[in-house]
Amino acid sequence: MSGKDAIPICDSLLVSGKMARDLKERPAGSIRFGYAVDKDLNKLDEVLVSVMKAPHSYTGEDTVEINCHGGRMVLERVLQEVLYQGARLAQPGEFSKRAFLNGKMDLTQAEAVMDLITAQNAFSLANSEKQLNGFFRDQIRHLRDQILLQTAHIEAALDDPENEDLSYNNMEMSAELNHMLSRIDSMIESYSEGLIRKEGIKTVILGKPNTGKSTLLNLLAKEEKAIVTDLPGTTRDVVEESVKVGDLTLRLMDTAGIRETDNVIEKIGVTKALKESEDAELILLLFDLTQKPDDESLRLVHLVKNHHVIILLNKSDLSSDLDCYQSFIAQAYTREDAQLSSLPENQQEQTLSLPPIIPCSFLQGKGVQQLEQTIASLFLHNELIPKQEFYLTSVRHRDALKRTKESLVLVKEGLLS
Repeated sequence: MSGKDAIPICDSLLVSGKMARDLKERPAGSIRFGYAVDKDLNKLDEVLVSVMKAPHSYTGEDTVEINCHGGRMVLERVLQEVLYQGARLAQPGEFSKRAFLNGKMDLTQAEAVMDLITAQNAFSLANSEKQLNGFFRDQIRHLRDQILLQTAHIEAALDDPENEDLSYNNMEMSAELNHMLSRIDSMIESYSEGLIRKEGIKTVILGKPNTGKSTLLNLLAKEEKAIVTDLPGTTRDVVEESVKVGDLTLRLMDTAGIRETDNVIEKIGVTKALKESEDAELILLLFDLTQKPDDESLRLVHLVKNHHVIILLNKSDLSSDLDCYQSFIAQAYTREDAQLSSLPENQQEQTLSLPPIIPCSFLQGKGVQQLEQTIASLFLHNELIPKQEFYLTSVRHRDALKRTKESLVLVKEGLLS
């Protein structure tokens, strides 16, 4: 509980062995053992009560914490008595809001609390801890101080042009502006990678029926999330699961096998699969090495050409005919267009860079480690969190820095003119 009535309310439901209710007299930071009781003095539970007095608490207000025994029923009974005595349930984020309003943290730190709570991987945890500890705030404050200093020089020159010559400091000011712009660019550029690391990569598993899509989902999730059978068309809807792959989180989507079908429900599943693949950040395209590539295989390759894609050749334990598929994929990634005939010969054939191709056997777990390493190489360009580095993950922070950059560019152009 937090607020001016937190200690009196807790006092009203706490008794010690001598039935004394004296939390108001306890020093800040103390812990009191006693019994939580209802209005009729019936004991609800043995509890430990921690007392934190303003301003030395998370919210900056008087705060008490009641530690009960585990168990839903016990907690419910104590909570109901607290509410009966006049407290109310906090709104989502209200403790951090009060901490912000009482000057215990700034807005960036308050935002970091939610990121810390919802962190799904090591990166999110480390990055939000840096933000909570003031790393980002200190960078912005330093930037603000530099801007105010340069603003003071400009205003002094405008107010007293006879004694303050702006052109004298022009080169020095331009150099300082370039330094600030470089730092801002670095922070803005970290946003896209930071967001991927924090929220996860939308990853769609695509392929024809019975290529091992659901098996791959279960393998990466390390538990059975999707039904696996030998019957084509078993998966008819999108099965989504969040899985950790090294330092990354994948928002993994198992989809219906892509094929022509008269089954109405399966058709809907195929449509959904193609729809999800349109805005996927990564596509895992599966082929069955025991089946020769055909027109449907070619269609799938053309569908994913403009995406981050990793091609997985499954069932390598049953077939070693890798050359056939590698040749097929290389040809599919070479575009020959009759309309290019009027161009110079060296431009008539345009070849897209080939995606990673990994032979696998999901049944035996082969190729999974190489897949994880390949995903990391596609999306992670630095160490998890360099010692003095921070990644933007908030669109509000990114947009504020963009506006700052635009203003500084105008100042720089003004100096040059």
